[in-house]
Amino acid sequence: MEQFRSVMHEGNLYDLGWKWEKFTWSNSHGDDSFTKERLDRAMTNSVWSTLYKDTWVEVLAARTSDHKPLLMHILKLKGKRWERKRWFKYEAGWALEEECERIIKEVWEKKVTAAPQASSVMGLL
Repeated sequence: MEQFRSVMHEGNLYDLGWKWEKFTWSNSHGDDSFTKERLDRAMTNSVWSTLYKDTWVEVLAARTSDHKPLLMHILKLKGKRWERKRWFKYEAGWALEEECERIIKEVWEKKVTAAPQASSVMGLL
């Protein structure tokens, strides 16, 4: 947990909070040992928050995991009105394209540089 806090501090990151449901995990026990916690979080920094001022995190219902998924709603000012960012949608037909496999491998193998603390946390994911 100390490494996580260190990454947050060094990256000037803060928790975006939540709307509606607070807890993201439960042990699913049906007795007195039942526990709920808020383990999963969406983090941001001041630069990102300036670009995306109207952002909120919704905790969704869990289907198969003991962790509930998070859905981040992002609105960005474009011109004089707010527009939703477009969702990325994978098209199955792309896999039929000749270059698809090469592009995917290239992106997955791309090196990402990060602070040492972030690298150690990322290794746990």
